[in-house]
Amino acid sequence: MAVAMVTAPALLAQDTVVEGKAQRSDVVEQRVGYSDLDLTNHQNQLILVSRVKKAVNKVCDILYSGHSPLMKFESGCMQTVYRNTKPQIALAIANADSGTRVAIRISPPRSH
Repeated sequence: MAVAMVTAPALLAQDTVVEGKAQRSDVVEQRVGYSDLDLTNHQNQLILVSRVKKAVNKVCDILYSGHSPLMKFESGCMQTVYRNTKPQIALAIANADSGTRVAIRISPPRSH
């Protein structure tokens, strides 16, 4: 099985990685496995999207810990991070027919 890597060095191809930079310059990373999903199936595609959104939420929670709970929403963190991830999710789904797995790297908003 061939493995395509999308800006994700040293990652397992069956993982989706959500990361951001915390206030202390620590790397925040969430791994979302999808090796159990057949991405040729629409229901499984929705499951992948749900898993990524949960990981995005966790990363933004960490990025904005210590701030007002509304700051995470007002900053647009979740929308920006998810929007930047959508092309990579689409690539994983497009490659599903060939059996190729891609690792997806999700970057935080530029302000972090």
